[in-house]
Amino acid sequence: MKMQRNPLQHNLADWLRENGRSPNWTLWGAHASASLNILMTGTALSGRLADLAGRSVLVATDDQLTAAISLIELDGVARRLILCPPGVAPAHLPAIVTDAEVDAIVSDRAAPEYDALDIGLRVQCFPDIRPTENTVPRSHQTEWILLTSGTSGAPKAVVHNLASLTAAIKPRDHAGPPIVWATFYDIRRYGGLQIFLRAVLGGSSLVLSDGKEPVGEFLARLRARGATHITGTPSHWRRVLWSPAAASIAPQYARMSGEVADGLRAHPVCTPSYIEEVMLPAVRAGAAKRGRSLDDFLGWAKQELRPVMRRMLALCADQDILNGLLIRVRRCLSGGASSARRPRFSGWT
Repeated sequence: MKMQRNPLQHNLADWLRENGRSPNWTLWGAHASASLNILMTGTALSGRLADLAGRSVLVATDDQLTAAISLIELDGVARRLILCPPGVAPAHLPAIVTDAEVDAIVSDRAAPEYDALDIGLRVQCFPDIRPTENTVPRSHQTEWILLTSGTSGAPKAVVHNLASLTAAIKPRDHAGPPIVWATFYDIRRYGGLQIFLRAVLGGSSLVLSDGKEPVGEFLARLRARGATHITGTPSHWRRVLWSPAAASIAPQYARMSGEVADGLRAHPVCTPSYIEEVMLPAVRAGAAKRGRSLDDFLGWAKQELRPVMRRMLALCADQDILNGLLIRVRRCLSGGASSARRPRFSGWT
């Protein structure tokens, strides 16, 4: 059944109720998680949501998870939300506060730069959600203000509302397989916010990134949470390809290939044992789910599937050798080798 846009769904809390039956509906951060099923009848704002009604609220958290929870709770309650992305210079905060008429701050930490802003109402947000019986009216069509990167000066404010932010999000068929979103983007910027809103409107879970988290650890979390849809820039994906953990997110796609595809091209840096022990079982599982076999999956290769994959894709005899080679290559490309031994790549910039 596809979700239908209802005129009564004016805020994110309405979408929580719409998708309340989504099983294990969760936002996963790097250090904590939050159940959106529980958030429908709970709060992470220290019981002070009513104090923020009708205000212009600066959401200035260190963690994306606390920012996400705050946005859901405040939409329809606050008259304006200003999303403060990471990296905004403290020197720019007074102008942002003045221009957006900020009269409240929601944060997950005590910060000296906020003390100088002379804003009386400051509410702390926690990743743990506590039950509440207090109902706060959602009578505002909240303005959402996103800040530009500020690379050419002070950040500029761009005004949106929930309708404009979600206009391009198409209804999802809940009868299909569950979706777990993940993104390298920060949800306090437009690209990441779009993924966050897709998860909320679609009743899907979301794995949030952390700017301080090593890419290998993020990939491990993606695998642990079964991420099915992952978004990022080419720069993000280059970092993934250079990580030894890049193959850790492949089983989901290998399984899907076994279900619907005629073939599979694996990551070019892998070992025979990874192909044999991880990829092929995933392909078989996907094929079995649809009543297919490996003969169906790659008919032209049939029983030669494994030697073909070994010959074309397995570059090392075992993982230890592969890890050592990757370290050496990275060292060379980062300038760790002497100029006499550093490889030259014609035409590369």
